[in-house]
Amino acid sequence: MSDGAAPAASHGAGPAPADDHVEKLGPTELRDPLIRQELKKASVWLGLAVALLAVGAILALPVTPALELLDPLRDLAGNYGLRLDRELGYLCLFAGDVLLIAGSLLPGI
Repeated sequence: MSDGAAPAASHGAGPAPADDHVEKLGPTELRDPLIRQELKKASVWLGLAVALLAVGAILALPVTPALELLDPLRDLAGNYGLRLDRELGYLCLFAGDVLLIAGSLLPGI
């Protein structure tokens, strides 16, 4: 009995379409030369910020064993009339945070 309905198309009948999709480099792809260059710049700022935060944490929150690690820095700063004290520790903590924020917000840093 034919009721005039069209026959259903069978799946998989015929060749599959060619896949011409090519992946472009994304913003986090490390093989891109521009991304590598920016990553080098960012690593300098990140390293400086982490160093400031570490020194600031040691000075602001006096950790006695860690203070001995800063003796060479204390001698170097003393030549320029700088004292490594709690106030400088808080200033280093603030400067480290500012560098991290500026590095994430400003392009080219």
